Amino acid sequence: MFRAIKASLIASFLFTCLGFGNVAAQPMRILFVGNSYTHYNKMPEIVQKMADQRGVKVEIHMSAESNHTFNMHSKREALFEKIRQYKWDYIVMQGFSRELSFGNEYTDTAVVPYFSLILDSIYKNNACTNVWLYQTWGYLNGYTDEQNQSTYQQMSDEIHRGYLYLADKFKLPMVPVGKVWETVKENYPSYALYDNDGRHPSKLGSYLVAYCFYYSLLRQTAPIEFYNKLNQLEAEQIQKTAAVTLSSNYNRYDLWSNFIQVNKAASGFQVDVVAVFPDATKVVWHYGDGYSDTAFSASHKYKNKGTYTVKATIYKPCGKQEIKRVINF
Repeated sequence: MFRAIKASLIASFLFTCLGFGNVAAQPMRILFVGNSYTHYNKMPEIVQKMADQRGVKVEIHMSAESNHTFNMHSKREALFEKIRQYKWDYIVMQGFSRELSFGNEYTDTAVVPYFSLILDSIYKNNACTNVWLYQTWGYLNGYTDEQNQSTYQQMSDEIHRGYLYLADKFKLPMVPVGKVWETVKENYPSYALYDNDGRHPSKLGSYLVAYCFYYSLLRQTAPIEFYNKLNQLEAEQIQKTAAVTLSSNYNRYDLWSNFIQVNKAASGFQVDVVAVFPDATKVVWHYGDGYSDTAFSASHKYKNKGTYTVKATIYKPCGKQEIKRVINF
């Protein structure tokens, strides 16, 4: 039921108007933890603006310090204060641009202990918080101080490998921003994704990053007419490339978990719902018209057109989670 759909079909589906109507989420809280690859061009604010334009209610925060590794983050009391501020729905973790590119032995000693400290704090604050990794990209001309990273492609491959290793060790989903970056770079070499230093993201690069999280975290799969004052064609091509790359790799990066979808059928007053929570023991749907259901995947027909709030209550070992969507007929 939850198998990945072929990229070509996904692309066709995502960028066709299917009459879903206006679907809005209840406010969810997302915290981005990272360094300049996160705060450059105020990337989390771009995610917020994308959500606002779509009518998705989300509250996005950031705790990012330039040049910081997970070791350095683990010593920041301000980060732990931020973690304790709310019962976060999602926390996105981004490491220093090179710290996950030096091999597994290095990662086990220089990264894992400090990442574990932060992770323990997150789960102590809220056992149901979803922690996701933000995989970054290689430098434009590679990192010449390391022989196996002396080109962009070598560095990109090593970073990807390192994030996959960390994701597997802690059983965490990973948003493969670096892979989307690589695909755009290959297919549209004229797109200026880098800032002048050949490392940090340009405004277009930060748009690419933001769209990856908008798509992955908020499950917004239809195209969005928000281009952040960038070239419209370039922004649209980035959306399409990101959609295909991400959707065709849901299983590989464990992105096909811990979310609901509430879609209006192509005709009639029918809603199709699905809850994907691998460790859930039970789900209860309330359709907003007095009817309910306990199937993880179901359909419901309304008698009359109108606006309905669909609520999913998910029972998991970490506790009970409620998610709402509003749908209009």
